[in-house]
Amino acid sequence: MGNSSMVVPLTGHWQNSYGSTLDLNVAHNGSLVGQYASTTGASGTYPVLGQCQTNAAGTGIGLVLGISWRALSNTDPAPRDC
Repeated sequence: MGNSSMVVPLTGHWQNSYGSTLDLNVAHNGSLVGQYASTTGASGTYPVLGQCQTNAAGTGIGLVLGISWRALSNTDPAPRDC
């Protein structure tokens, strides 16, 4: 524990029990990019951006993700009010 050179495997593909998926790629500087896809509720494919710690000490790392809830497949160029 406390090994600052520990590599946390955030790059990958995850699927939940509803079939939604999250695909992430992590750069060496800690930037995250990927996509979230859902076929329930807010159906669609959405871009994901984030950042994680690259020198985490202890048993966890800091991680932040942002998901743009406007589907990548949406062809309407007009922004929508929240």
